[in-house]
Amino acid sequence: LRRVRLRLCTPIAAVTTMLRLGVDPGTGAALATGPTAITSRRSYVQQHILSAFRLPDMLPLAFDQFSIGASADAYGWTLNASGPASLLSDLSPVAGLPARVRVTIDGLQWEFVVEGLRRDRSFNRTSATITGRSASALLAAPYMPERTWTNAFDMTAEQIAADVLAFTGVGLNWGITDWNVPAGAWSFAGPPLAAVIKVAASAGAIVQSPRVGEALSVQARYPVPPWEWAGETPDVTLALDPVM
Repeated sequence: LRRVRLRLCTPIAAVTTMLRLGVDPGTGAALATGPTAITSRRSYVQQHILSAFRLPDMLPLAFDQFSIGASADAYGWTLNASGPASLLSDLSPVAGLPARVRVTIDGLQWEFVVEGLRRDRSFNRTSATITGRSASALLAAPYMPERTWTNAFDMTAEQIAADVLAFTGVGLNWGITDWNVPAGAWSFAGPPLAAVIKVAASAGAIVQSPRVGEALSVQARYPVPPWEWAGETPDVTLALDPVM
């Protein structure tokens, strides 16, 4: 067994057995600093708190099962969830626009537009399955029409991406080195999301969406180039055991 040294920075009242762990009141700094390491253990116990609501009226939603995913090559987050058949009516489109949901897991929030609703029937049971994606999906077909994009004058790549997103209500976070594009050198046909992905891909970058909010981030595939990894300190060290 490993010994863990506790630093008690707040007096504990004699009438309570509650141990308060947090920040040092003298400095305001967290007691535990530095890289995170998840090491090997004989067992791992996790207890999560999940809540789901329809936006904007915050109607509670009952999910029996769910999964949330993302990848470097997917521009946004995905949601797959199942629950009672009432989800079919609670999350049906309104005026041709998909419903939106907010999922909170252990204090972290995600927001999705619901793109798929399916009724599942089995013996003595009817349920619903829903699928959703980040709000940036509304920049793609079938929600946005295809357009032809060109640059009539010299622009930077960031300016081209910002021009594509103009009047969509979606912000742009540019996180890579910008470059100049001569007049007439940029031409693309497609919806806004595809146009931004095309601009990013021309520099080997990727497009990502935040968990909450309507924005697109253009960023490098790796925060540090692979040939510099050996000299870097990892933010998180993860043992094989919790992966399995």
